[in-house]
Amino acid sequence: MNGCRNRVGFSELVICAGALFRGLTSALRSKKGVAYALLASVTLSCAANVLYAGSDADIITVGVGVFRGHATMAELPVYPPSAIASGHVGVAVVELQVSEAGKVTRVQVLEAPDQAISSAVDAAVKRWIFQPFVATQGKKAFAARGRLIFYFRVAEGKPLVVDAGAEAVARHRK
Repeated sequence: MNGCRNRVGFSELVICAGALFRGLTSALRSKKGVAYALLASVTLSCAANVLYAGSDADIITVGVGVFRGHATMAELPVYPPSAIASGHVGVAVVELQVSEAGKVTRVQVLEAPDQAISSAVDAAVKRWIFQPFVATQGKKAFAARGRLIFYFRVAEGKPLVVDAGAEAVARHRK
């Protein structure tokens, strides 16, 4: 079930559970959807594993938008002058782990155009603060794991750092 845990986000679980329950109810009423009902129940069971993972002791994995949406203090990385001078542009991907209280406990830069950008991303996200990821049932806070994506580019001759997650959250709220 580890594959499921790595792909299902916290809010996606809540949305998925509601949709699957409605689909399961409908399938059982029609008597034609036994296969769908079985698939829905297995999928829901797999998704529930996100919240009750034995080996990771209550660490949930969330998507970029959900993760970014929980940030209460977020500082963009600085575009390093050496990277600008070298013409390095591209994407930086970082995986974070956040405690139940919303503090960053682990940072791993997975991809970056160069070492200077990697260091800038690492330094910036270590200062981020998140609101706790709380389950609707039982009010229990969970530690969370997720990724953030930053684009380093030059637009109209000016260096620019774009937080992809913040843009996704802003588009979703419109």
